[in-house]
Amino acid sequence: MLSILPIKINPLILSMRGKEIFYTGQIIEKKYFGNSFAEQEDKLCNFIEKLGEGIGIIDPTYDFVLCNKAMAEIFETTHLEKRNLSEFMASDNEMEKLMDMAGKLDEGDRFTMEIYLKTERLHYKHVSITLTPQLDSESKVQESLFCIFKDISPTKELIEELQAARDDAQKAYQTIEEKNKELQEINEKLHVSETQLSELNAILLEYIKATHK
Repeated sequence: MLSILPIKINPLILSMRGKEIFYTGQIIEKKYFGNSFAEQEDKLCNFIEKLGEGIGIIDPTYDFVLCNKAMAEIFETTHLEKRNLSEFMASDNEMEKLMDMAGKLDEGDRFTMEIYLKTERLHYKHVSITLTPQLDSESKVQESLFCIFKDISPTKELIEELQAARDDAQKAYQTIEEKNKELQEINEKLHVSETQLSELNAILLEYIKATHK
């Protein structure tokens, strides 16, 4: 079981066996829990571990320092710590963009972007990543990045399917419109032909009448 204790440096940080992890809520002092503090620790650890989103920390070189089970499942690996995020990026351009934006983050900032990952099992996934920096209290230099990963592949696939269905429907509608236009043109030509035939019949009748006098 992970051990979590509140520390004084930042009210949004918890210490996990000597490592730091962010927590998006106010830290309540230990004395508030009384004898049930250990129980609250366990609940918080279990909550973090069971979250569907991947939660972890990466250092300034983008090596994973810490991650929960969901994070490892997203990357489809049993060992993620000390591995670099760039190993799993499907595009070098996306990694460069992420590094550029993350490098500009200041204390209290948060950055979210979609990235395309290649997992350990060579599966490709659309993932939403949110980064929050942890800065050194004196030098204000980034010490680490708290990250939340969420696999949005099912959502992206559904959107793509809906878009494809919409495109197909649009094409079908355009085809129907084109066919209706062609049919209208044919009907107009038929109407002209019928008018001309009627006129011809009238002329023939007049001719017949004239020749039988």
